[in-house]
Amino acid sequence: MRRRIFRVLSLIIAILSFSTFFACTEEVHEHIFYKKDVEQKYLAQEANCTEKSKYYYSCDCGEHGTETFDVGESLGHSYENYVCTICEEEQCSEGLAFLFDYATGGYAVKGIGECKDSEIIIPLVYNDKPVTAIYQDAFYFENFTSIVIKGNVIKIYDNAFWSCKNLENVVLPSSLTTINKNAFTNCESLEKIVIPSSVTTVEKNAFTCCKNLTIYCEIASKPSGWKNEWNYNNSNNPPIWNYRTN
Repeated sequence: MRRRIFRVLSLIIAILSFSTFFACTEEVHEHIFYKKDVEQKYLAQEANCTEKSKYYYSCDCGEHGTETFDVGESLGHSYENYVCTICEEEQCSEGLAFLFDYATGGYAVKGIGECKDSEIIIPLVYNDKPVTAIYQDAFYFENFTSIVIKGNVIKIYDNAFWSCKNLENVVLPSSLTTINKNAFTNCESLEKIVIPSSVTTVEKNAFTCCKNLTIYCEIASKPSGWKNEWNYNNSNNPPIWNYRTN
């Protein structure tokens, strides 16, 4: 009996010694994350409108680290009605100059600033507040060809687009209520503009000397708030009333 117990104990000691030997001699693997494997399991971030796909660097053993590398190209924005259908970012011009307009309760575009766009798109907001006006003389004698004014603007001040002689396209928002005097005076290249039914005030000479312009008015007839001389010197192109875009 004692001999049997001794043999069992000897076997256990031998097994433990064997395991300890290999545990002591086994090398610990140190990861080196250098491989650029473009596999789904290493994908950190899919490509979006502004950024490329990102993948984790991996080790020979198959593990990955935390640092990433770029692959491919960004998707780019896909705009519809001036909003990206992918990320919902607003499409607008950058570099325009602004000031706060207490009369309209928001920011007004005061000038072209550093913007180089030939087709200008006015943003809905600036500094987290609505853009509510185009200020006096804002684009006086500027050379851009198109402007889209978005849906927070309620007022266009005096001389805002005076002598923008290359201006061919203007989109006015349904929020607009007031167009001040000489706002679009002498815009020679402008051939069409649609005035939304929201506009209740148009001051004297707002569209004077726009020799090629036809004005399409959504309202059925001239409101009382529109001055008699609002379209002065454009008798060859009388306004079209009760216009419907659809």
